[in-house]
Amino acid sequence: MAGAFRRRVSVVVVNENRVLVFRAEDPTTRRQYLFVPGGRIETGETLEQAAVRETFEETGYRVACIKGLSIDRRYEFTWDAEVYDCHTTYFAAELLADEPEAVHDAPYNQGAQWVPVDALSDVLGYHVDILEPVVSIVHSLTEKMP
Repeated sequence: MAGAFRRRVSVVVVNENRVLVFRAEDPTTRRQYLFVPGGRIETGETLEQAAVRETFEETGYRVACIKGLSIDRRYEFTWDAEVYDCHTTYFAAELLADEPEAVHDAPYNQGAQWVPVDALSDVLGYHVDILEPVVSIVHSLTEKMP
């Protein structure tokens, strides 16, 4: 794979048959994307700690990772005119509070929102290696719901 290597995490939260995402605008192309929350692992963090922190920073929601429910994926993604070789661990997580706190993130973050589970292909379909692990985790989570 070409591009700068980026080890990262992402979080999949399902609540009332909706998935937590945030809208981001690529600083170079101005293309709008919806992403599940996530980002880089900081020095000294576990993958799970990074996932919880990134979710809070990007959406204002506090979450806890669900043990034993994660998927790894390696793919290329272009952001801000740079191609990244991403290795992402997608974690399932549960909400710890129903209301988000204020978000103080990068200017490209256009805010959190909830999308219906049945709209995931429409909003994340721009990249199969983002869509597929999210859909797989959502399926696992919704199978367990009463």
